[in-house]
Amino acid sequence: MTEFIEDTRAIPPAVSLIALVALVIVLIAAFGGVLLSNSTNAVETPPEMRVQFDNTPGGDLTVTHLEGDSVNPEKLEITFVSIDSTQETTMTLDNAGNYSAVSTDIQGDRFAPGDSFDVTTDDIQIIWIAQESDETVFVGSYP
Repeated sequence: MTEFIEDTRAIPPAVSLIALVALVIVLIAAFGGVLLSNSTNAVETPPEMRVQFDNTPGGDLTVTHLEGDSVNPEKLEITFVSIDSTQETTMTLDNAGNYSAVSTDIQGDRFAPGDSFDVTTDDIQIIWIAQESDETVFVGSYP
């Protein structure tokens, strides 16, 4: 009569299949996490904001952030023309307080609703600039 020899050294096929499926799931999760984390930081969302322009009795133009997102002043570029129309100046809002034609009333480190700045000018244009790309968004202009 034939005797069957039982070999207990090999892994049963069901266990190896489960181990292979688990390995594939772990690899997919790891690579998916890396790909998703890189793509979410790639695009900077432009702010939604509304500004108002008011002439003051002293001849200045007051720009007030009425509503919307708070914005880092480094990302707001303001361009204005001098009253006598001889000079056009462009700067970011965070540097504007150092210029004699601009006085800022920004609370904290963000240009937020309720904040304002005064400019001695008749013409002004405000543009938001993305940090990591060339994207710009028109915020407002006067007149």
